Amino acid sequence: KTNDECCFCDCVQEWEISGTEVNELLIEYSNLNGSSVLLYSTSDYNSSLQSSVSHTLGKMSMLPCNVCDFIEIVRMIFSRNDIATIPDISCLMDIEKIDLSYNKLRFISNQTFGGLRKLRNLDLSFNEISQIDPNAFQGKFMAIFNINLSNIKIKKIDVSNLLFQKGFCKVNYDNNQVRKISNPSGFKIEAGKAYGKGRLLSINNCSLTQFINYSDIGLNDFTEYYKVFNYSFDTEGTEIGCDCILYPFLERQFDELERSWITLQRHSNLSCSSPESLKNTTIVDIVKNKSLREKMTCEKKEHCPKKCTCYVQPTYHHLVVNCSNVGLETFPKSLPWYSNITLLMDGNDLRSLPDAAFLHRVHYLDLSGNKIVKLNEAAINSLSQNIRLDLSGNLVSYLPRQLASKTTVLGILDLNCDCKMAWIIDWIFYYVRNNDTIIFCLNYAGKGLQEVSHKIKKVCRTTETYSSIWISIIVASVFIAIIIILSIIFIFCQPEVLILYRTYFKRYTKSYYPEERLAHDVYICMDDGDESVRDWVLIKLLSEIEEKGMSVFIPCKDELVGHRIEEARCAEIDTCRSFIIILSKKEFGYNDGNGVECAVLQLELNRIWHNFRKDSQKKVLVVNFDNLAVSDVRNRFCRAFLRTRVDINVTSRHQKALNRIIETLPPNTCNVSTRRTAWISKKYE
Repeated sequence: KTNDECCFCDCVQEWEISGTEVNELLIEYSNLNGSSVLLYSTSDYNSSLQSSVSHTLGKMSMLPCNVCDFIEIVRMIFSRNDIATIPDISCLMDIEKIDLSYNKLRFISNQTFGGLRKLRNLDLSFNEISQIDPNAFQGKFMAIFNINLSNIKIKKIDVSNLLFQKGFCKVNYDNNQVRKISNPSGFKIEAGKAYGKGRLLSINNCSLTQFINYSDIGLNDFTEYYKVFNYSFDTEGTEIGCDCILYPFLERQFDELERSWITLQRHSNLSCSSPESLKNTTIVDIVKNKSLREKMTCEKKEHCPKKCTCYVQPTYHHLVVNCSNVGLETFPKSLPWYSNITLLMDGNDLRSLPDAAFLHRVHYLDLSGNKIVKLNEAAINSLSQNIRLDLSGNLVSYLPRQLASKTTVLGILDLNCDCKMAWIIDWIFYYVRNNDTIIFCLNYAGKGLQEVSHKIKKVCRTTETYSSIWISIIVASVFIAIIIILSIIFIFCQPEVLILYRTYFKRYTKSYYPEERLAHDVYICMDDGDESVRDWVLIKLLSEIEEKGMSVFIPCKDELVGHRIEEARCAEIDTCRSFIIILSKKEFGYNDGNGVECAVLQLELNRIWHNFRKDSQKKVLVVNFDNLAVSDVRNRFCRAFLRTRVDINVTSRHQKALNRIIETLPPNTCNVSTRRTAWISKKYE
């Protein structure tokens, strides 16, 4: 015993010492229903003494109605009555002992004893209690040393009524129908705090089918369990569910179990109630015999395939899905969630291995004794790298190369040993180290793979040599063909390539012509002898462009008289940022009759093309005024614009075409008035 135990477990109160007097109160029934009141014994009552009341083998149906008038009560014994409920008795601030055994209590609230600071002994045994609130026997000011809850009708014990933060001597749950320890309120153990500096928690002659999971009460590891609890368990005659939840507590060494939560010499009769394979097996046997721990399993019913059994086996840290010999013709679509699955599908009628979503979680897959003919390569890829796969006893005729990274048992197989299967030779000899895998080659008179392996390798080396030569020839031919095609495209379609590149993949670079040389924003190239074209340009198009603040040069309107036409137009073209080419039938077609004007027009177009090709900042806009076809235009540069379909069709002469022209032109980034004034001054010098 520790000093603490001696202090609060073996001490007695002053009024309990022999010879110490207390006032003995009397009970008087007020009606036949068991109602009663407390009375003083007038003959020997002493107001300076504490009081005690005892009434057993009576008919009390409730506590006396005036119990709060006697706050000096230190002991209350009402055993063997018919009391069904306990009212608010927080008024009894000095009470130290309550005995309500052998009554008809059904429910204990966490407020029932909450205000009784001095209560040390509580006996509620042999009642009909089926429900007890969480934290019913502990609180900020409560410290009950002895609690007797034996022989009641409770089936679940809340974990907060087992784990006491303050010291206690004995808590007794003997001879109950307790099946599980629950935690509906989410009770969590506080880190670094020791619980229950006491002696004994007695749960004799019970049947705990489900133990509390350590993670549910806030422990990161079951080893912390032994650091928290400082008291012993008395479990004589108690059966416990020996499942996967209890298993972590038995993984400890034998001597540590003996020292910690259970003294094996005293409780050697603690046995298992479930599973069936461990029924009546003692905990001592399980601790000493590790092979018995393999049977400590938990059944998993959710998502378990029909006709199969699923259980967690903590000994190997895996989930077993046993579908052996149940006549399945299709692969399961889903399995219970677990990171390590053993899937037993042997002895069924499966014909294929589908690519199921859970395959990456399967670490052992037994497909032996089925009718599988072909393996799905996607399914093999989905399998984990460290899987053990048993395919023996199937009808597989081809093995995908993805199996090379798996640990596989194939059994006896008859295969066509061609070059696609050559990888199996090295795999069998170097990686498959068991006698369960034997392969016979159908295309080599049924001889064993080892016997004909040298012939297969020789044939495959020759085939690979020829294949490599042909692959090299094909690759070289394709490369040469691509070079030739690209060269032809570049030679014969150079303008089209440049136009498309500038339209869709333009990279802005420094202008080839200095900014100060630019005198106009737009140069319009057209047939000024065509009255309809000239009127449309001068009346409609020109006004729209000038409204945007752009400077426009039109040869028939702005050209100086007396200069050589060719030189003057080339000079003006070089000083413009953008160009608009108006295509019309007379001047741009093949059947024009004015050779001089045609030569000047071709000179203009060539100079515009020169500017467009040299300077990525300059833009060309082709306006198809008369809806000419590509074959109607002689200039290759203009034909390229029509062929690439980047021209603007103005057949309808609508405002929509004018708007598109204005939107396509780049914005004016120069001082138009300054440049225009300089150009006019130069013109009339």
